[in-house]
Amino acid sequence: MNYALQINGPSEKLTVPLTQDLYRIGNDKKCEIRIPCRSAHALTVFRRKDSVFVLNRSKHSLTLGKLLLDTEATAEWRPGTGILVEGTDLRLQVLQTRPKADERQPLALSNLSDSDGSAARNGGKSNSALKPKKKNQTSQMIIIGTCMLMIAGMQLAGRNLKTGEEEMDDKLVLEMKALQGFANSPGLTQEAKSRAEYLVDVLARYRLLVCVENGQNSLPARADAKRFCDSIASTPSQQISAEERGLAARLGALLATR
Repeated sequence: MNYALQINGPSEKLTVPLTQDLYRIGNDKKCEIRIPCRSAHALTVFRRKDSVFVLNRSKHSLTLGKLLLDTEATAEWRPGTGILVEGTDLRLQVLQTRPKADERQPLALSNLSDSDGSAARNGGKSNSALKPKKKNQTSQMIIIGTCMLMIAGMQLAGRNLKTGEEEMDDKLVLEMKALQGFANSPGLTQEAKSRAEYLVDVLARYRLLVCVENGQNSLPARADAKRFCDSIASTPSQQISAEERGLAARLGALLATR
């Protein structure tokens, strides 16, 4: 089953084919889909086989069709139903044709710039509406400048702390794409195809557990994936191809460093 999200913003529309196993939706730049809202991470949308699920990561209850979705609650998202996030309507649709796999580049409504994100977090007021009064303007500007430097320092520190984790996830996604490409190779034996598809499923489950449950219960899935990779990599070269062994070895080494 192929799905897409129809996103109806206050002033424009955007259709996003769901070609990945997981999407984060919010105003944060790390979200795969950015919308104008106060939540850095409002929703997590993920697939399991032919079903789509949504997790409410915002601080407020949302309505999915006629279902009330509390904070941190998960529900299956049925085609044709919508969920409203601060004026932006997101509706799940079924695609008749299989979409092309994207490159995991973040998508955003064009009216969501950095200043728009700040305006959303400030309750809809733009930065220009928050000008300081003329009285004691010099002192206020010094205080504001000091605060901005402190915030910039904290953001930079946060980015540096998360860079390794993000790079590791990007590498894992690239290896999973290579593995999926190997599974679709013409002339591949059914056994090799089954091994590759099973490993893709295990890795997808691991990534879902890391992102959806904030790392809880993800270690068993990672251990399963690493054991399977190690078993393939240690198989004699007469029984499997060098390409499959190489993929398994790289994935095993990557999982060992997470």
